[in-house]
Amino acid sequence: MRIVPLNTWILISKLKLAYNLLCHPDGTVNRDLAEFLDRKVPANAIPVDGVFSFDKVDKSTSRLNRVYKPAPENEAQWGIIELEKPLSTEVVVSVVVFFHGGSFTHSSANSAIYDTFCRRLVSICKAVVVSVNYGRSPEDRYPCAYDDGWSALKWVTTRPWLQSGKDSKVHVYLAGDRSGGNVAHHVAVRAAESGVEVIGNILLHPMFGRQRRTESEMRLDGKYFLVILLRTRDCLFSEVGDAALGKKGKGVWGLRWG
Repeated sequence: MRIVPLNTWILISKLKLAYNLLCHPDGTVNRDLAEFLDRKVPANAIPVDGVFSFDKVDKSTSRLNRVYKPAPENEAQWGIIELEKPLSTEVVVSVVVFFHGGSFTHSSANSAIYDTFCRRLVSICKAVVVSVNYGRSPEDRYPCAYDDGWSALKWVTTRPWLQSGKDSKVHVYLAGDRSGGNVAHHVAVRAAESGVEVIGNILLHPMFGRQRRTESEMRLDGKYFLVILLRTRDCLFSEVGDAALGKKGKGVWGLRWG
């Protein structure tokens, strides 16, 4: 029998408590409470731990994108947001377009937990990260999140200041966790079908499933906070169905990738 480390168990317990407070029995979410519990952080032009960030708005959707970049070595350049020059004219600098999780209903690009995660991506991968805000239910109905994600990808690929390498292109990866992983998948499919170059797709525990639960989902129902996640997914199925979350959705197999 595997033992869950104490600090992991405490973290999971906190998450489970938060989800129990947020989620109604029918799978819907208390948005006001979610916003109250969701700690937001501002962008920082002055680097922290070697990473700085700034916010830009995609005018086609009026959605905010938060951009994270490694800090310049020259401290005299700290606080200067360069939107004219490419990232590099010699080496390739990867750009990760990240979609946050939140069951399509809560969290955002400026949520503290995702701000921390994106900073770690920059530090570890030496990449630039663009964290995307997309429309959330119930104000913005399906498939708004996918449309906003697609617009964000097109916005990123047309920014000259995100280009790098001798080919002067934006070298894009898509990434997302939970519902954000679902968004990343659907944006990747549309990119492949439209001939927009995406190098790879990084899905972190993406939200997929089907109306009939699997054996392991039934066996683990009620353990940790899986019951909350399953309940939320069941509610989403009633709204968007298999086309978004299940087996009737489009896969990436056989599609041409950049």
